[in-house]
Amino acid sequence: MIQRVLLLLLFPFALQASHIIGGNFEIVQTGPNSYDCSLIVYRDCRTGVPNPPVPLIDSIRIGVFDLLTNQLVLNTYLYKFDSTYVELGDSCYKPTNICVQEIRMFNTLKLPDNNSGYLVSAQICCRNYVIDNITSPGSTGITWTATIPKPQLAFQNSTPDFGDYPALGFLCLNNLRQLDLSATDADGDSLYYQFAEALTSPETNPFAPQSPPYSPVNWRIGHSYSAPIISTPPISIDGTTGILSCTASQLGIFVFAYEVQEYRNGVLIGTVRRDLQIQVLNCLVDEPPVFILPTDSLFTFEGGVNQCVKILVVDSNLNDSIVLISRFDSSKVDPSSWASLSINSIGVGYNPYSLCWTPTCSESVNGTSFLLELEAYSKGCSGKKEAIKTLYFTLPSILDSLYNALPNIFTPNGDGQNDIYQFPEPLNHACLAQVQMKIYNRWGKMVYENPVPEVQWDGTIQGREVPDGVYFYVVEGVFNSITISRKGTITILR
Repeated sequence: MIQRVLLLLLFPFALQASHIIGGNFEIVQTGPNSYDCSLIVYRDCRTGVPNPPVPLIDSIRIGVFDLLTNQLVLNTYLYKFDSTYVELGDSCYKPTNICVQEIRMFNTLKLPDNNSGYLVSAQICCRNYVIDNITSPGSTGITWTATIPKPQLAFQNSTPDFGDYPALGFLCLNNLRQLDLSATDADGDSLYYQFAEALTSPETNPFAPQSPPYSPVNWRIGHSYSAPIISTPPISIDGTTGILSCTASQLGIFVFAYEVQEYRNGVLIGTVRRDLQIQVLNCLVDEPPVFILPTDSLFTFEGGVNQCVKILVVDSNLNDSIVLISRFDSSKVDPSSWASLSINSIGVGYNPYSLCWTPTCSESVNGTSFLLELEAYSKGCSGKKEAIKTLYFTLPSILDSLYNALPNIFTPNGDGQNDIYQFPEPLNHACLAQVQMKIYNRWGKMVYENPVPEVQWDGTIQGREVPDGVYFYVVEGVFNSITISRKGTITILR
């Protein structure tokens, strides 16, 4: 304990560096024995975690070791030259309780030729106090490492570049999230990704870096370096793409590490380890819109009559835009109907719409039926989320409506029942105005004529009863140059 206090008094960076949440090396060979060495450090910049954050140190000691013997080759410092804050989230959801600060530290290294290659490392204390998957996180340090090949073998070689901190660097409870943790390589080397142990640091010597090997952190029960976060299915990282997939099943703050292996001509020439802390949140998840209206799915129309279907789509995120479109078989409707059936409407949070269709009389002659598919989708969030509702539109044929309504027998005997040949129910159809009905006896003489639907025949001609028997009718008319004609029989019984 006394030794620990003395170390802090002599070299207080361990205290100053609390709330470290990750980082990695980037090393670029600029000459035969010259290297630009950067250490990117990520830090939790929230207040009260549980202590207020304090300024990060301006320098950090690193060690360069012979990769084979672990002998110290270079003992030097990297110095802070840049500090920025990372903006997390996307257009759909921005977490309000995460703050990440990125600090870049840099120096130029001169390394002699060495057939074994080198391991570069840096240690610091301490990690964030609130990490949930390791024990004693507030007093657990962190070690960053990278291995580079011998200078004379890989002139101007670069370690893989991880790029910016992932903007979606958080997980959502019980929702599959895929984080792009991939790197790029300026030399065109092949990269392979895998989980690695998150490393702790020993009691830090202010005058000399600690030599390898380094100890892993102490994982809490149920967690390990390959399963740092409880997930169903298990958390994974794609070895080829660097895409991390996780459906986290518990809230919390978790640390994990992964390494990128660098291959040239099939030979492993270097590795770099990245250490990250990630939080699982109760996110506002981008859900698909929901159709509130219509509640029905079957709609019957009539030629010449305007009929409207009310549509209402809502989204759980009131800031989401909702696009509503329709799809249908245009071969089944008149071109004049396309515009009214074609929907392309945009709303925010909700999208009300009235779909109105007035089938033409010519469409009604033979009738039609088709499926109208409605698609509503959110955009501007984490991918396209769509909802589908299918409506069935039917337009009965005028002829079918007419013929099915015609009686084929009546009894004009004066008993007050079925004495008049007429439609059992009023046949009020907007497209029937030009239709005539004519009735003939068996010798072809017309005994009755009247427009449909005003047909009302009492079984007489010029006031005299016609004989019982079979009579013939003809229904005919013209709609938009389309001739309607139908023949049938009527039986009179007294």
